[in-house]
Amino acid sequence: MAPQKLLCLILLVAGTKGDVFDYNFEALSSPRMLSDALESFLLLNATAVSWNCSVQLSEYVVGLRSREEWALKMYDSNGKLPAGVLDGNLAELGSFDECLYVTKLNEEPKGSSFTGQYCMGSIHVNATQNISAEIKLPERLNLMVFSTCLPDACSATDVQNLIRGFGINLTTYDTYCQILAERPELDVGGIFGLTIFVCLALLMVASTIYDLRKKFLEKKTPNALLSAFSVYTNLKNIFNTKSASKEITCLHGLRSIAIIVVIAFHRYLNSFGIKYRNDFYINHWVHQTQNMPLVKSDFALDVFFFLSGSMITYGFCQKMARQQRFRIMLHYVNRYVRLTPSMAIVALFVATVTKYLGSGPLWPDFNENIIEPCVHSWWYNMLYIQIFTLPMCLPHSWYVAVDFEFFLLTPLLLIPLRRWPMKALVTTAFLDVCCVAFVFALAWIAEFRVATQYNNL
Repeated sequence: MAPQKLLCLILLVAGTKGDVFDYNFEALSSPRMLSDALESFLLLNATAVSWNCSVQLSEYVVGLRSREEWALKMYDSNGKLPAGVLDGNLAELGSFDECLYVTKLNEEPKGSSFTGQYCMGSIHVNATQNISAEIKLPERLNLMVFSTCLPDACSATDVQNLIRGFGINLTTYDTYCQILAERPELDVGGIFGLTIFVCLALLMVASTIYDLRKKFLEKKTPNALLSAFSVYTNLKNIFNTKSASKEITCLHGLRSIAIIVVIAFHRYLNSFGIKYRNDFYINHWVHQTQNMPLVKSDFALDVFFFLSGSMITYGFCQKMARQQRFRIMLHYVNRYVRLTPSMAIVALFVATVTKYLGSGPLWPDFNENIIEPCVHSWWYNMLYIQIFTLPMCLPHSWYVAVDFEFFLLTPLLLIPLRRWPMKALVTTAFLDVCCVAFVFALAWIAEFRVATQYNNL
């Protein structure tokens, strides 16, 4: 027994820190090795896991040694040491669906049957120590995403203690452990959300039928309110290419080019946030000069701020030419009413319906960073102050919030522009120069790099 205790102590010490190859992944290398490691752990560290977990682990050991199908599937779906760790392959997600559908049926005692539980965690691997010093890699690249498949009675703490007992320094939490029986069921929020969207769909159908009947059968002009949700009319307006009078048509080309650049930027930005086979190369890629047009193409977003400000000023100047009064409250209310319904609908969909639409190894992260913020912080979006809270409900809506906040400040420049045109223009030019100088000074003093943001991806 003494040699076994010594071996266990060595494995526990090796699992605290060190190179990825210091860890005892050998325990996961075959069903026989895993069954031996489980048996040794249960003999020497039975109190490190709950009683129910130890009972099911004992059955797992028996199942592995007798080559039972359920046990082999549980082993097969468990993570192992992946190839290419030193090349940036830092994700071992195992087999999610195979794990969840593992079932061990026991007739006696009643209720002793169990299923597979998929847990995802992280292992500190020091994988970046062999990389060139010229490439500065973020600390997150020393963490490997690693998954386990074990019986459902084992809590996240049990899983963590067990894998660490093997000599692998895994860290995991209950929110990252999933079983099939815990898939979300339809709740009050889901029913409310679905009811709203079904009613909207029915309203669109009814409005479209009314619109088509009036236009094509009765040859009459439909009521504007009753046809407001008509799919036919709205699609026709969306794809209408006719220019209105006094419209600045050259801005359409600028807007089109900018949106193409923004789409390309987000295609790369979002891909940097997922796991790749060559994660180290990607972090090297974003620092290459020839890739800067894509890496920093988010500057195209400034074009939309410019267009928004230009259109507001242009509309204000048209009102001045027609001698119309500038009503500040109406100025604000019109903007809020234009933006908020669509923002509210999207936030409602994410908060009430989205959680039923997916699952997978990375779904807990999606739930934590996308769904939960909309459940608890949706009202920030209704006030357009979501950029002041993290995680943000609808992260992509940051632009709408910033644009709305800029819009709130427009009367400070528009009203002086009407009363004192030259002074307002000089003041605006001075503020522009100050803004550019401040950003330049901040970047210079803090030594910001073009690709700095990607070091934290």
